[in-house]
Amino acid sequence: MACIKNCLPVAILFFISGLLSAQSSNYNIYNYSVENGLPTNDYQNIYQDSYGYLWLASYDGLFRWDGYSYKKYYHDEKNTHSLDNNIVYSIFEDSKKRLWVGTIDGLNLYNRLTDEFVSCNIRGRGNKIPVNAIVEDKRQQLWLGTSNGLCKYNYDDTSAQWYSNKTNEDVIFCLAVDGGDNIWAGTFSTGIREFLQGSKTFKSFKHIEGNSASLASNKIKCILVDKAGKIWAGTDDKGISVLNTDGTFLHNYNNFPQAKPRMQTTINCLYQDAGGTVWMGVGRQTLYYMNATTPEPLPLKGTLHNNNQNRFISVSSIREDNFG
Repeated sequence: MACIKNCLPVAILFFISGLLSAQSSNYNIYNYSVENGLPTNDYQNIYQDSYGYLWLASYDGLFRWDGYSYKKYYHDEKNTHSLDNNIVYSIFEDSKKRLWVGTIDGLNLYNRLTDEFVSCNIRGRGNKIPVNAIVEDKRQQLWLGTSNGLCKYNYDDTSAQWYSNKTNEDVIFCLAVDGGDNIWAGTFSTGIREFLQGSKTFKSFKHIEGNSASLASNKIKCILVDKAGKIWAGTDDKGISVLNTDGTFLHNYNNFPQAKPRMQTTINCLYQDAGGTVWMGVGRQTLYYMNATTPEPLPLKGTLHNNNQNRFISVSSIREDNFG
């Protein structure tokens, strides 16, 4: 099943670590868009690798940006070392500094020496499987969230082990790894599934109609394990649900001040910065945040010091730079 995820128009926002504080009135945020050099404003995901490059996933290929200029990588039917498709969903650098790219057709490994890509066969020659999310556990094992279930991929021996709930609805949109090395998977329409590596079994967490102590929705768009081990699940239509690592329900957040009334609360992305603040991209709204001093999500306010840019909406991906 090939599910196209929503692509929102969004400029790139850089949070300068150490200068950004949810308690201050001003924020050092730099806004980059087509107006100052980027090829497009439509990105699925952004990722900064250990070499300092910023990789931008779009529906029109993959872009690498060094802060001054960009290079585009795209599918070329005449070049077997190009991306397997221009619709890019996920980007991840593992502990061995290998850069992985997931597209609507499968998994690609970037070869830094040749500046080319290797297409990885994760399920039979000719089978195309959307790779929506990529993570690595503490044992340096690579996990893929796909539209055909959960996959553990080993590039060294090209083996792919598949773990499925054996239903027709096994589309995984997002992944996170908890402190116990278990894999949390957010699905398209069946809630959250936790994969317990010790027993190789799944635990399911779903919305139960009429039960306020269950997930707000079964449509999970993004997932985060915070520094305290809590699980944050951003839904496609009902805000955020927070669980303990054991799956115990903690809270649903569906009240976002200044958000347009009577609209579904779509959570595009979740990110926790080095200081512990959790940031939220909410629908076509502004950026929201929560920390130890805020009992509910709050909209980001204050002056943005860059190109007189004082407002931004539709944030689909958040990252913190490495400069501290």
